[in-house]
Amino acid sequence: MLTKLELFCGTNFRELDGYQNIGIDIVEPKNKPKNCLFFKCNLGFDKLPNLDNSIDLCQAYDGFEHTPRIVYLMVDGVIEKFTPFIFMMNEIYRVMKND
Repeated sequence: MLTKLELFCGTNFRELDGYQNIGIDIVEPKNKPKNCLFFKCNLGFDKLPNLDNSIDLCQAYDGFEHTPRIVYLMVDGVIEKFTPFIFMMNEIYRVMKND
């Protein structure tokens, strides 16, 4: 079976027939279909669930434009530069099937 990952699914989790549907967002959807999986994740800051090389289709509606390009965080008293958008794109690359 093919696997579809929907990022930023929010409260509008979208099913796609013929796919195992997986949704990821920071807020759990209230209308999650019974046969769909959901993972809570702060996209751009947290690693995606352990889905290495398993996703056939990745979609996102109204999310990328809200992901910061650069964030400065205080870590152990030192200001560090973090790039959430690049981090998220690398995570998407990691979970997508190679072919």
